[in-house]
Amino acid sequence: MESHLNTYLLLLSLIGFFWLPVTFGQQEPTISFISKEKIVDLGETVELSCDTLYASGYAIQWIKLSDPVIILSSGSTNYLGDRIMVVRDGDKYKLHIRDVREVDNGEYMCRITMVSSSSNIQASVNLTVRIPPVISDDSTRHVITSVNTSKVTLKCFANGHPKPRISWRRDGNKELPGYGAHFIGSELVLTNISINHQGTYYCIADNGVARGDRRAVSVEVEYPPLITVPKERVGQALNHNQLLVCKVRAFPLASISWYKEGDDYQENLSNSKNYNISIFQTNNEFEFTTILRVQRIEKRNYGRYYCQASNKLGASKASLELEETQNVICPPDCSSIYSDYGSGSFSSLNQQSSALIYYYLVITIFAKLYQNFLF
Repeated sequence: MESHLNTYLLLLSLIGFFWLPVTFGQQEPTISFISKEKIVDLGETVELSCDTLYASGYAIQWIKLSDPVIILSSGSTNYLGDRIMVVRDGDKYKLHIRDVREVDNGEYMCRITMVSSSSNIQASVNLTVRIPPVISDDSTRHVITSVNTSKVTLKCFANGHPKPRISWRRDGNKELPGYGAHFIGSELVLTNISINHQGTYYCIADNGVARGDRRAVSVEVEYPPLITVPKERVGQALNHNQLLVCKVRAFPLASISWYKEGDDYQENLSNSKNYNISIFQTNNEFEFTTILRVQRIEKRNYGRYYCQASNKLGASKASLELEETQNVICPPDCSSIYSDYGSGSFSSLNQQSSALIYYYLVITIFAKLYQNFLF
C-alpha cells in the first residue's frame, strides 16, 4: 500500500513538473498588436493603439522616446494636458494626440512593465509629423555687387518635414544666367557678374506639404554710367528751338551734366536764356533721360555738345551735333509762332472751309428745286 502511494506521489510530481511551466508560459503577457507608422500633418488628430494579451494586473505605459524620455501613461485613463490622452479599452491601450505639433514627431513605445526591468515587454511605432517648409533667416535676402565680380553665391535654407527641396527661378521667368529657366539646390552661384545679373531671384522651398515657402532675393549690380543717344545729329533753323537727348543708365545713380565744346573752348551749360536742362526717370529705376533744350537758336549755338554722367565706378560721355538748317524742323520742338499757327489758324481755316461747303450745298439744292418747279 505504501509503495502504491509513493508511486502515485511520484506521478503527480512528474505531471506537475511538466504541466506547470506550460500553463504559466501561456499566461505570459504580450503585445499582440501595435499601430503601424503614422504620418500626419500639423494640426491633425492621431491615434496610436497597443493591444495586449494576459496583461491584467501589469502596468502598461506609453512612452515617448525623446531626450529626456517622457512617460505618457501608467494607468487606465490619463489626460496629459489639453492635447494628449491615453484610454484603456479592455486589453487595448490607445494614445490620442490632437492638434498635432512639431514636438510630437518621434518614436513612441508601448511597454508592459515586468518585475525585472530587463524582462519588460515592449513595441514601438514612429509618428511622423509633416511640417510645411519655412525658409530660415540665415538665407540670402539682398546682394549688392559690381560688374566683373568673379562670383556671387545666393544661399537658401529651409526647415520642414520631409526635408524641403530648394529651387530657384527669376522674376518674369527670365533665364538664370548659366542655368536656364530654373535651378535645384540650396546655393545658386552666379559667375562673371554683368548688368544682366541684376534683378529679383526667387528661392522656393517645397516638400509637398501645404503651399511651400518662397523668398525674393534682390541682386543689385553696380556699374559705371552707360549713355545712349537716340539721334547724334539734329538740325534747326535760326531763332527756333531744338532738343538734344541722352539716355543714361547707371547704378549707383549718376550725376549728369552738359557742356558745349568749340575749337578752343569748353562751356559748361546750365539753365539760361538759350539753354534749359531737364532730367526724367524712365520705367527703369536706374535709367534716366536727360534733355538739353536749345532755345531761340543763335549762330553761336550751333556745334558739338556733350552729355556726361559719372558715379563712383566711373564716368561716360556722348556727343551730339546741332546743325543749321534753312527750314524749320518740327517736331520735336518749334517756335510758339508756328505752334499757334498750327493749333489756331488751321483750326479757324477748317471752320471757314466747312461753312463755305455747307452754304454751297444749300444753294445748289435750292437751285435744283427751283429749276424743277419752273419746268
